[in-house]
Amino acid sequence: MPIYTKKGDQGKTSLFDGTRVDKTNARINCLGTIDELNSTIGLLATLITYDQELKINDIVVANTTLLKDIQSKLFSIGASIANPAIEVFESDYLDFTSKVEDLIDQMTTILPKLKNFILPGGNMTAAQAQVTRSVTRRAERTYFGLEEYPDITISPAIASLLNRLSDYFFTLARYLNFASKVDETIWKQ
Repeated sequence: MPIYTKKGDQGKTSLFDGTRVDKTNARINCLGTIDELNSTIGLLATLITYDQELKINDIVVANTTLLKDIQSKLFSIGASIANPAIEVFESDYLDFTSKVEDLIDQMTTILPKLKNFILPGGNMTAAQAQVTRSVTRRAERTYFGLEEYPDITISPAIASLLNRLSDYFFTLARYLNFASKVDETIWKQ
C-alpha cells in the first residue's frame, strides 16, 4: 500500500471523523505545529545522544527520558485535537507538568543565576533546544487559536503544559551549554 493517497492534492485533508477541511484550517495548523514540535524534539534528543562535548550525567539522562515522554504527550494532544470526542484527563497533564517543573528546578539549581537576557545559541545541541522552545511557543499560540471552535474545549492542563514546555526548553538550552562548558551570549543593546 503506498504512503500517498492523493486526497490532499486539492488543499483539503480529513479530520479523525472523516470531515474534510482546508489545510489552512486552524485545527490542522495546530496539529501541524505540534507535529513540527515533536520532530524538533526528536532532533534535539538525537543531538543530546551524540553530543561529544556533553558530559553524560543523571540530569542528561533524565532529560533524554523526559524528551521521549514529551513526544508521547504531544501525540496524545494531537489526538485530542483531531478527535474532540477523546476525553482529556486533566490530572494526567497536570501530573506531567509537575514532572517537567521538577526537572526545570533541578537544572536551575545548578545553573548560574540569570542576570541578563541571553541570545539563543551556544553549541549545536543547545541551539536546537532554543529552536524547540520557539516552536513550542508557536504550538501554544495555535492551541489557543482553537478557542473559536465550539466543538473544541481548550484544556487548561494542556495549555499549562505547553506553556511550561517553553520554560523547560529554555532551561535545557542553558543547561546544555553549561554542561558543555560553552558560555552564554549576553544580549547587548
